[in-house]
Amino acid sequence: MRFYKSAIVLVTVGLLTACTSDSAKTSAENPQATVDARKALMQSILTDLKVVVAYIQGKNDDTALVAKAANGISAKASSIPDAFRAEVHAGNSGGVKTRAAPLIWSQWNDFSQAAANLKQSSDTLSKGAVAGDWKAIEAGFEAVEKSCGACHKQFRAKKP
Repeated sequence: MRFYKSAIVLVTVGLLTACTSDSAKTSAENPQATVDARKALMQSILTDLKVVVAYIQGKNDDTALVAKAANGISAKASSIPDAFRAEVHAGNSGGVKTRAAPLIWSQWNDFSQAAANLKQSSDTLSKGAVAGDWKAIEAGFEAVEKSCGACHKQFRAKKP
Protein backbone atom coordinates (compact mmCIF):
# COMPACT_ATOMS: atom_id res chain seq x y z
CA MET A 1 0.00 0.00 0.00
CA ARG A 2 2.81 2.41 0.91
CA PHE A 3 4.44 1.79 -2.50
CA TYR A 4 1.24 2.67 -4.35
CA LYS A 5 0.82 5.94 -2.44
CA SER A 6 4.43 6.87 -3.20
CA ALA A 7 3.94 6.02 -6.87
CA ILE A 8 0.78 8.15 -7.03
CA VAL A 9 2.59 11.09 -5.44
CA LEU A 10 5.49 10.79 -7.90
CA VAL A 11 3.16 10.60 -10.90
CA THR A 12 1.18 13.60 -9.65
CA VAL A 13 4.33 15.66 -9.12
CA GLY A 14 5.56 14.70 -12.57
CA LEU A 15 2.29 15.72 -14.20
CA LEU A 16 2.20 19.03 -12.33
CA THR A 17 5.76 19.77 -13.35
CA ALA A 18 4.99 19.02 -16.98
CA CYS A 19 1.85 21.15 -16.91
CA THR A 20 3.65 24.05 -15.25
CA SER A 21 6.49 23.95 -17.78
CA ASP A 22 4.07 23.91 -20.71
CA SER A 23 1.97 26.75 -19.32
CA ALA A 24 5.06 28.93 -18.73
CA LYS A 25 6.14 28.36 -22.34
CA THR A 26 2.65 29.11 -23.63
CA SER A 27 2.47 32.27 -21.50
CA ALA A 28 5.69 33.63 -22.94
CA GLU A 29 4.43 32.94 -26.45
CA ASN A 30 0.97 34.42 -25.86
CA PRO A 31 1.06 37.72 -23.96
CA GLN A 32 -2.73 38.15 -24.16
CA ALA A 33 -3.34 34.79 -22.49
CA THR A 34 -0.79 35.66 -19.81
CA VAL A 35 -2.43 38.99 -19.03
CA ASP A 36 -5.94 37.48 -19.15
CA ALA A 37 -4.93 34.79 -16.64
CA ARG A 38 -3.44 37.40 -14.30
CA LYS A 39 -6.54 39.56 -14.52
CA ALA A 40 -8.75 36.56 -13.79
CA LEU A 41 -6.65 35.74 -10.73
CA MET A 42 -6.84 39.29 -9.40
CA GLN A 43 -10.57 39.49 -10.13
CA SER A 44 -11.07 36.26 -8.22
CA ILE A 45 -9.25 37.73 -5.21
CA LEU A 46 -11.47 40.82 -5.46
CA THR A 47 -14.57 38.61 -5.49
CA ASP A 48 -13.40 36.98 -2.23
CA LEU A 49 -12.66 40.40 -0.74
CA LYS A 50 -16.23 41.51 -1.50
CA VAL A 51 -17.50 38.70 0.74
CA VAL A 52 -15.42 40.09 3.60
CA VAL A 53 -16.55 43.66 2.89
CA ALA A 54 -20.19 42.52 2.98
CA TYR A 55 -19.58 41.02 6.41
CA ILE A 56 -17.87 44.16 7.72
CA GLN A 57 -20.72 46.30 6.36
CA GLY A 58 -23.26 44.09 8.14
CA LYS A 59 -24.76 42.74 4.92
CA ASN A 60 -23.70 39.20 5.79
CA ASP A 61 -23.24 37.65 9.22
CA ASP A 62 -21.79 34.29 8.19
CA THR A 63 -18.23 34.01 9.47
CA ALA A 64 -17.90 30.65 7.71
CA LEU A 65 -18.27 32.49 4.39
CA VAL A 66 -15.62 34.98 5.51
CA ALA A 67 -13.26 32.14 6.43
CA LYS A 68 -13.87 30.46 3.06
CA ALA A 69 -13.18 33.74 1.24
CA ALA A 70 -10.03 34.36 3.30
CA ASN A 71 -8.81 30.84 2.55
CA GLY A 72 -9.48 31.49 -1.14
CA ILE A 73 -7.41 34.69 -1.00
CA SER A 74 -4.61 32.79 0.73
CA ALA A 75 -4.53 30.06 -1.91
CA LYS A 76 -4.61 32.59 -4.72
CA ALA A 77 -1.89 34.71 -3.10
CA SER A 78 0.36 31.65 -3.23
CA SER A 79 -0.17 31.45 -6.99
CA ILE A 80 0.56 35.12 -7.75
CA PRO A 81 4.29 34.63 -8.41
CA ASP A 82 3.55 31.81 -10.86
CA ALA A 83 1.08 34.04 -12.70
CA PHE A 84 3.88 36.54 -13.24
CA ARG A 85 6.68 34.14 -14.25
CA ALA A 86 6.41 35.18 -17.90
CA GLU A 87 7.88 38.66 -18.24
CA VAL A 88 4.98 40.42 -19.90
CA HIS A 89 4.65 43.99 -18.68
CA ALA A 90 3.55 47.47 -19.71
CA GLY A 91 6.85 48.03 -21.54
CA ASN A 92 6.98 44.87 -23.68
CA SER A 93 3.44 43.55 -24.07
CA GLY A 94 3.17 44.27 -27.78
CA GLY A 95 -0.05 46.25 -27.42
CA VAL A 96 -1.67 43.97 -24.86
CA LYS A 97 -3.12 46.14 -22.09
CA THR A 98 -1.39 45.39 -18.80
CA ARG A 99 -0.43 47.40 -15.76
CA ALA A 100 2.26 44.99 -14.62
CA ALA A 101 5.34 47.14 -14.02
CA PRO A 102 8.76 45.99 -15.27
CA LEU A 103 9.93 46.41 -11.66
CA ILE A 104 8.27 43.04 -10.86
CA TRP A 105 11.06 41.14 -12.61
CA SER A 106 13.95 43.38 -11.54
CA GLN A 107 12.78 43.13 -7.91
CA TRP A 108 11.43 39.58 -8.03
CA ASN A 109 12.22 38.74 -4.40
CA ASP A 110 10.34 41.83 -3.18
CA PHE A 111 7.41 40.98 -5.45
CA SER A 112 7.32 37.40 -4.18
CA GLN A 113 7.47 38.69 -0.59
CA ALA A 114 4.52 40.97 -1.31
CA ALA A 115 2.49 37.92 -2.39
CA ALA A 116 3.64 36.09 0.76
CA ASN A 117 2.49 39.06 2.85
CA LEU A 118 -0.96 38.81 1.28
CA LYS A 119 -1.06 35.11 2.08
CA GLN A 120 -0.05 35.74 5.68
CA SER A 121 -2.61 38.51 6.18
CA SER A 122 -5.40 36.44 4.62
CA ASP A 123 -4.46 33.51 6.89
CA THR A 124 -4.81 35.88 9.86
CA LEU A 125 -8.19 37.00 8.54
CA SER A 126 -9.29 33.38 8.23
CA LYS A 127 -8.31 32.59 11.82
CA GLY A 128 -10.36 35.54 13.04
CA ALA A 129 -13.34 34.38 11.00
CA VAL A 130 -13.09 30.80 12.26
CA ALA A 131 -13.04 32.18 15.82
CA GLY A 132 -16.01 34.44 15.05
CA ASP A 133 -13.97 37.38 16.35
CA TRP A 134 -15.23 40.65 14.84
CA LYS A 135 -12.13 42.65 15.85
CA ALA A 136 -9.79 40.01 14.40
CA ILE A 137 -11.79 39.92 11.16
CA GLU A 138 -11.64 43.68 10.87
CA ALA A 139 -7.90 43.76 11.66
CA GLY A 140 -7.28 40.90 9.22
CA PHE A 141 -9.18 42.69 6.49
CA GLU A 142 -7.17 45.86 7.08
CA ALA A 143 -3.96 43.80 6.82
CA VAL A 144 -5.16 42.28 3.53
CA GLU A 145 -5.99 45.75 2.19
CA LYS A 146 -2.56 47.00 3.24
CA SER A 147 -0.87 44.04 1.52
CA CYS A 148 -2.79 44.61 -1.71
CA GLY A 149 -2.15 48.35 -1.67
CA ALA A 150 1.57 48.01 -0.99
CA CYS A 151 2.04 45.59 -3.87
CA HIS A 152 -0.04 47.63 -6.31
CA LYS A 153 1.74 50.85 -5.33
CA GLN A 154 5.15 49.36 -6.05
CA PHE A 155 4.51 46.90 -8.87
CA ARG A 156 1.52 48.22 -10.78
CA ALA A 157 2.08 50.71 -13.59
CA LYS A 158 -0.02 53.86 -13.64
CA LYS A 159 -3.04 54.00 -15.90
CA PRO A 160 -2.11 55.32 -19.34
